[in-house]
Amino acid sequence: MEDSLFMQYEHVEPFVDADRAAEFLCCSRKHSLKLARDGVIPSHILPTGNQRHTRLFRISELEAHVLTCAGRLPHSKKLEAE
Repeated sequence: MEDSLFMQYEHVEPFVDADRAAEFLCCSRKHSLKLARDGVIPSHILPTGNQRHTRLFRISELEAHVLTCAGRLPHSKKLEAE
């Protein structure tokens, strides 16, 4: 019974922690958590029962987000003024 349950979910991508997400994004753990908290990158909140919670990530979602943002460059006020 346990084997069939595992096989049912083996195609599901696992969640990773902030350390692994930061490694993928080439930034610090603290920065990846700030980006997630600010809604800049996708994350999933796992409530822990108290005021703190754990943020989890999926590498495929981070990759898709990076690829969709790759074509957008931040606009500079200097460029807009010219």
